[in-house]
Amino acid sequence: GSLSRRICSHISLFRFDNQRLGPPIVPCTMSNLNDVRANCRIFASTLGIKNLMDGSPYRFLVVENEYLIALDASGQLTELFGCDIQIGKLADVPKLAEDGPWHVALVDTEDTDADAWRASLLVAHGAAIVFLSAYSHLQNGVPGCPDWPVVMKPFSAEALSLAVAAALQRSAKA
Repeated sequence: GSLSRRICSHISLFRFDNQRLGPPIVPCTMSNLNDVRANCRIFASTLGIKNLMDGSPYRFLVVENEYLIALDASGQLTELFGCDIQIGKLADVPKLAEDGPWHVALVDTEDTDADAWRASLLVAHGAAIVFLSAYSHLQNGVPGCPDWPVVMKPFSAEALSLAVAAALQRSAKA
């Protein structure tokens, strides 16, 4: 949504009221991957995510029916956040939600009402949502969940890190 665009355009992270919330988000390149990873962790600890402060990892869920896409996302997230990741299929969301709490859930879109239903189940179990989509008309938001960021496929480490930061910020304000 607009927060993701604001992050991309200003390359720093702000609250909705434009007060500075955390360190600048650095665009990700292979030469500065460690800086991006450090900024992601610093940002998350700024939001008060205790797991980073006590050294235990984030819990991320990647819900994607295409295993290779889920594997790609999990590899990039592990590099950026040093997180524990579980991969699952869209049909398994009710069971996966109960395996929470989750810090972040990346959820593929099907462009149906089920997208919002799945997100609501995961949010109820603590997850900040990042949608993954190949549907260009969903790039500005998923119906029923307009405030959660959408990352278009194929995605980059930069796109994932910005979307995760935006989702964590939105979750912290809720």
